[in-house]
Amino acid sequence: MIANEAAQETHSNGGLFQRMGAFPKAADPEFSMSEDAERYYKSGHPFLRRYLPFWVANLIERSAVILLPVLTILYPVLKSIPIAYQWRIRRLFLRYFSKLKKMERQRDGSPDAAEISALNSAIRRISDAISHLPVPVNYIDRYYELRAAVELVRSRIAARISP
Repeated sequence: MIANEAAQETHSNGGLFQRMGAFPKAADPEFSMSEDAERYYKSGHPFLRRYLPFWVANLIERSAVILLPVLTILYPVLKSIPIAYQWRIRRLFLRYFSKLKKMERQRDGSPDAAEISALNSAIRRISDAISHLPVPVNYIDRYYELRAAVELVRSRIAARISP
């Protein structure tokens, strides 16, 4: 029970030296009132206390003091998670595209049979790795672009062997 409620319940009936309802009162010349007591006399019980038991209302009020700064910190962190996920997926695709570009540059030089064999095995490894990638539906177009690029590089390497 709140102290104001306890004082009012205990002393409002009057007693030997005061009339009924005379104590506690908002205008006491001897003691200044606390902010909580003034608020209680002006508006009654706090909002949560009107509808919930004291211990639940008190828990919610104290939790709000702690949760507000925590949520202030967590909001930007949680907002950045999708951005970091997009960056990770794009980086994965770009890594494979850069490997393919490097292989294409090696093919454009004057590779011998051993280098072409190494390029073919590298393209096979990339193709196998790509086929096992867990790709979200939002990035399926990039996935098929990557597979098409692998096939393009594979066909250019094969064309280099033919002539």
